[in-house]
Amino acid sequence: TGCSFNDDSQKRGKKQLVYCGNPAMRGGFRLWVHYKAKFIYDTIKEEFQIDDSVNIYRKINAGSSYVFIETAFFNEVKSEKFNKIISRIVDLILEN
Repeated sequence: TGCSFNDDSQKRGKKQLVYCGNPAMRGGFRLWVHYKAKFIYDTIKEEFQIDDSVNIYRKINAGSSYVFIETAFFNEVKSEKFNKIISRIVDLILEN
């Protein structure tokens, strides 16, 4: 199951800002951030001093850039920091 958050004012292929998926047989959720992925990834890593992690990473696929946040990231950074990171991502998306 999943849910996407879109900007319908954008052209096809650019509408999806964030996709949230619920991986089968695992607790939690996985996020794909498509909008401003490089900027968001670099900002989050710098502002929250996140070293290399297998649970948050940037990937380029078919010319599109994504930030992936795996379900285990919550346990890696703990609840309070996780909530701040997610809030900051939303702020960065809304800042245009």
